Amino acid sequence: MKHSVRFCLLATSLCISGAHGADSYGRLFTSPAQRAELDDRFAAHRADEADVEGEPQPRTADRPLRLNGTLIGSSGRKEVWINGQSASDLTNPPVVRVLSSERVQIKPSGSLPPATMKPGQVLDTTTGQVSEPYLNKTIPGS
Repeated sequence: MKHSVRFCLLATSLCISGAHGADSYGRLFTSPAQRAELDDRFAAHRADEADVEGEPQPRTADRPLRLNGTLIGSSGRKEVWINGQSASDLTNPPVVRVLSSERVQIKPSGSLPPATMKPGQVLDTTTGQVSEPYLNKTIPGS
């Protein structure tokens, strides 16, 4: 009984103080000019980061492809995620064929044959070898 009374008093005091304190914050941005200034700062910061990074990212065809997973919607639409992006958003996308929710066939650009992969596996686009990154081993025959 003591605990329920304490809980009720605590809950009531939090509700009262929360309702009163919410008005003290005001708006985050008071004018469109302030928002525009913050957007300009953000854009300048992103440009500085791009200059610092140095050498450009290699094209998709030159770097390993990690299969993150496959999303199959209720409408039947299939979306494959490679290297943290949707395969359709990649700059030089490989040919992708969904075999099942657990297997995807990826044909990288070039003369390499298609490779069947499971989520988490990595395809070396120079050799065509599929590997398990947690084992650091190459899977023969893939």
